[in-house]
Amino acid sequence: MESTFVFNMVNTSLCLGLRPIDEEEYAKWMNLYNLLEEIRPLPYPSTPHITLAYYSPQGFNKLLCQKLQKCVRKFNEDSSFSITLTTDNLYYQKFMSMNEYYNIFKLIP
Repeated sequence: MESTFVFNMVNTSLCLGLRPIDEEEYAKWMNLYNLLEEIRPLPYPSTPHITLAYYSPQGFNKLLCQKLQKCVRKFNEDSSFSITLTTDNLYYQKFMSMNEYYNIFKLIP
């Protein structure tokens, strides 16, 4: 995968978008995504990303908002990288909270 840009995800978090580096990797990603859809369909399309931060329920003051805006703008202008994902440690997990995930089973033994 390669990074795309930092974006707002459903008004709850700041995320870094990812995209497959070529058609072959896209096909692999969609094959895996479609297999997971058979287990638990999602009401939204595949959105590969890394969550960077969750927004505070108290919101932001003007200064913090300006700092965040500057940081996101700089990252989106200057940063790009590739990341290799493997299925070696891919698990179906139950999400309990932002810090608690429980492994249900390994997807690819």
